[in-house]
Amino acid sequence: MSAATAATAADYFVEHSTEEIELSAYHFHHNRSPFIILFSKKGKNIYIEKVDPHSYRNKYVDDIVMPFEELEKNECLKKFYDMSVMMVNTDKSVYYDNIGVETGQLVPNYDTDSEDEEGEEVVLRHWCINCDRNWKNLRVSKPEHYNCYFNMNPLTYEYKVNTEKQINSFMRSFNAFAKYNNVCSAIEKEIVANYTRKTEAC
Repeated sequence: MSAATAATAADYFVEHSTEEIELSAYHFHHNRSPFIILFSKKGKNIYIEKVDPHSYRNKYVDDIVMPFEELEKNECLKKFYDMSVMMVNTDKSVYYDNIGVETGQLVPNYDTDSEDEEGEEVVLRHWCINCDRNWKNLRVSKPEHYNCYFNMNPLTYEYKVNTEKQINSFMRSFNAFAKYNNVCSAIEKEIVANYTRKTEAC
């Protein structure tokens, strides 16, 4: 990052310590089917948010709060979580973007109309982290800027567990999603190798 870019980032992004909160994300970039799965773990509970454009106007967001032990029981969800922990580059901090981004900007694709409907309120996301990105299942790259934005403030969020019925519904939906969007073995190996190099360098 150049000095000019760093100065610009400092003007717009305010760093906050995450303390006991663990933030991570799995970011899959693709021109047709991008998605981001965000995790915010506090104590025994975890907030999970899946963002993808497979509905009208880039607004498909599915989120839930569940006990972390429930996440560990789901093989597909646990895989994405484990990968996300190894992909995060800002694990001790979260940043407030003074400008913010719309949800559709996080997962742009060729098929979805990203223009806002007339009279519709634009909701901006501000709290963000930087995570490595799975580039079309071809390689893993490190974005220059913060690329994973939460739909809430991880520092003040209550992390109130959803009902069993809501959690079960989320799990069914996620399993159907993961059936066609799971982590491929080549990318998993690259993520693990990158993480190993990173931890050995510390």
